Amino acid sequence: MRLLILAAAAAFALPAVAQTPAPAPSAATRAMAAGYKALTVCSAVLNARAAGAERTVESVEANELVGIYPELDALVRELPVEVWNGAASVRWDEAMPPRIAVYGDNGCSIMPVGWRGDAAESGHLAPGALREEVVEASSREGRDALDTVIRRVAAQDYGEGTRTTAVVVLNNGLQVAEWYAPGFGPYTPQRTWSVGKSIAGTLIGAAVQRGEADVNAPAAIADWSRDGDPRATITLDQLMRMASGLT
Repeated sequence: MRLLILAAAAAFALPAVAQTPAPAPSAATRAMAAGYKALTVCSAVLNARAAGAERTVESVEANELVGIYPELDALVRELPVEVWNGAASVRWDEAMPPRIAVYGDNGCSIMPVGWRGDAAESGHLAPGALREEVVEASSREGRDALDTVIRRVAAQDYGEGTRTTAVVVLNNGLQVAEWYAPGFGPYTPQRTWSVGKSIAGTLIGAAVQRGEADVNAPAAIADWSRDGDPRATITLDQLMRMASGLT
């Protein structure tokens, strides 16, 4: 009898739990989501434009702004983004300036929360270098094998939920095959995600081995060196571990 009473009490408690609304995102979470969207859109659209290609915000939303952190996903989808020559901005709070990512000679950089600078004066967009020509595979067997791979890629046949935007095949330093998803091409920069972190870690490790870098020292980034800027103390090690506190 006691078990029945407990079960009934639990059953009546479930609807109350289900009706409890989720807490509203904090200001810090909204600012982080806005910064994430501004930087991602800036990098995709303006880096492509500088390389002589074109990306749309819709393309970025369909390819880069999906499958992200659960706590940011809904916010990133709903926050409005604006792009102009030199920057991308995302409004996240009526009482605060938008989060702004600025394009410069080294790509896009996200500005701090509350930044009110003139993004329109930042950077310049110049066409990138031309790519190398594609050469034919040296044998029919090689050509057939490449064609099979390319067909599978075009059909998005490498696992449920996968999304491939480009494939480039090199053999002995020569490019022998390539394929691009609609809206992408040879001049479209691709977001590297963890591949970029691996490359950066390798280069920094080589510099440390040569005695040219100290990962425990401040990163010595010129834009962070102004008096009173708390970012001046951020170390290279913290940046590599994504533990810098930057949003």
